Order: sequence, then C-alpha cells, then structure tokens
Amino acid sequence: MTTLPILAVGGKGVISVVANIAPREVADMVDYFLSGQFKQALDLHLRLYPLSRAMFLETNPAPVKTALNLLGKDVGDVRLPLVNISQSSLQKLRNVMKEFGFSV
Repeated sequence: MTTLPILAVGGKGVISVVANIAPREVADMVDYFLSGQFKQALDLHLRLYPLSRAMFLETNPAPVKTALNLLGKDVGDVRLPLVNISQSSLQKLRNVMKEFGFSV
C-alpha cells in the first residue's frame, strides 16, 4: 500500500508483503516509477491496493501465508503464538484474490 507513496517522496526500494504473491506486478510498478512512467506505476498501484490491504486483514504473516497456500505454494501454517486467519477473513481474502485474477 505504501510502496508508490514512498517512492514518490524519494524512497529507493521496497520490502513488500504483497510481492510474495504478486512479485511481477510489484517489480513492474517500481520499474515504471523509476523510469518515469508514472501513469503505469499508478495504474499498478491501484490494481495492487486491494490485494495489499488484504495482506493485513489479520496479523501478518497469517494472510500472506494463507494466500500462498491458496496459490498452491505449500508454506504451511503460522507458528504459535500466531493463529491462522478466521473463516470470514479467508472468504474476504479469496474474493480479493479472485478479483485480482488469481484462480483460488
């Protein structure tokens, strides 16, 4: 959610949660911005925004691990004292991922 705004105020890189599930789109957004293609960077930012928000439906890293598992990457469950996301958050996450274009 903050990658593009950070770049816009002079940031030079990113540590991104959403890049775990949409690495190409995040890399493209950064590349577009750094090459002066601001419209394309903004378009990708807006496309990634709902997915980025979904990564924080509950305490990180539970949503991103769930998303990776939904994508067929066996990353397992979170370890105690963390817990897996709730069923309502799981449904929200699935919906956002489907809207993004993932088959889940």
